[in-house]
Amino acid sequence: MLAVAAFHFLAGSLAAEEAPPSYDKVIDPILKKYCAGCHGPRMGRAGYNVTDYESLFKNKKGKVMLVPGQPEKSLLLTTMDGTKGKRMPPAKEPLQPTKAEIAQVRAWIRAGAKED
Repeated sequence: MLAVAAFHFLAGSLAAEEAPPSYDKVIDPILKKYCAGCHGPRMGRAGYNVTDYESLFKNKKGKVMLVPGQPEKSLLLTTMDGTKGKRMPPAKEPLQPTKAEIAQVRAWIRAGAKED
């Protein structure tokens, strides 16, 4: 009986780990906390707006910002983790995303970058 309970607990834990992060509950708050100050509807530096789901896919010049299922091709992530181009937010900014937050963005993109 104890083994069956442990199996169900472990299976439930693994299923929870596999579920992608929620856009509304996890990703949107991360973007608003670290990115929206410069990349919002008013400022939109470099033409990027991260304050709504639809705007995450292209900037005003048509440059692709988010490629669902492909984190390595998503500018949103590659600038956050510093793997390509200029790291964002810049080092001078006091608030910086943690490795765990960047991992959540990566997992969300890898899972298809779906809106809730």
